[in-house]
Amino acid sequence: GGCYIEPIMDVYELSVQLLASIEEMVEMASEMEGGTLYPQIGFSFEEVAENGEFSVYIFYTQNFSSALMSLETLLKDPEVISYFKRLSTEGKLPKLFKEAMQYMVPKALMEPIYHFFYYFSVMSAMSKAT
Repeated sequence: GGCYIEPIMDVYELSVQLLASIEEMVEMASEMEGGTLYPQIGFSFEEVAENGEFSVYIFYTQNFSSALMSLETLLKDPEVISYFKRLSTEGKLPKLFKEAMQYMVPKALMEPIYHFFYYFSVMSAMSKAT
């Protein structure tokens, strides 16, 4: 096992920080006299890279498989299965909640990895364009 919530929160916080920085660059560019069609968003990525903050994505990616195995183990635990069945019987959870968890949670946990690779493809494209 292990705690997988902290790395998820680290990735979330970095993503929010990066998005806020990009939005600020776009806003600053639009406020310039005459505006500009090309805000300098590369500085946002450069700052994150220089500070080594992309390491949270690397850690998240490296530990992704073990997190999924822990989730799978948890959802196969007889006590967890019984708990979900009881809540379902009581009408507190949808009938196939456990199955939905098995399908949806891994998909949702993949999103930060997709973002990580997307950021690098954007940085690569920007470096070729400048």
